[in-house]
Amino acid sequence: RTLPIVFAGTSPMIPGRGRLGGKTVDANLLIDSGASSTLALSSPLVEKHGLFAAVEAAGGRLIEGESIGAGGSSPSATSRAEWLEIGPYRIPAPLTTLSKAKAGSTAPDRPSSSLSRLASERAPGVTTI
Repeated sequence: RTLPIVFAGTSPMIPGRGRLGGKTVDANLLIDSGASSTLALSSPLVEKHGLFAAVEAAGGRLIEGESIGAGGSSPSATSRAEWLEIGPYRIPAPLTTLSKAKAGSTAPDRPSSSLSRLASERAPGVTTI
């Protein structure tokens, strides 16, 4: 099986779809093999789809915290999406980080979301790079 790859500048990304707080969201996923959550959503994507309010309205749990990476830390909240689809693969209940950053790697000038090595471990045949 193969997955389509698109590029955002020089960053290879794969199209994906997920459901969080009762909302289905399509996004291009940057593969980040060092990420700690399965799916990390940038603040513009979170704001565009009103995901904080949607999770709360659906009775979901948001755990406030920070995302920490090579560039430092940024405010975020963690929840569980209902599912994540990548090509023919569906990953149930992936751990999902929703960025609250106003600047930095998960802010407006960055790709919409990232997919970690954990997702590839749960979906055989998906390879992280």
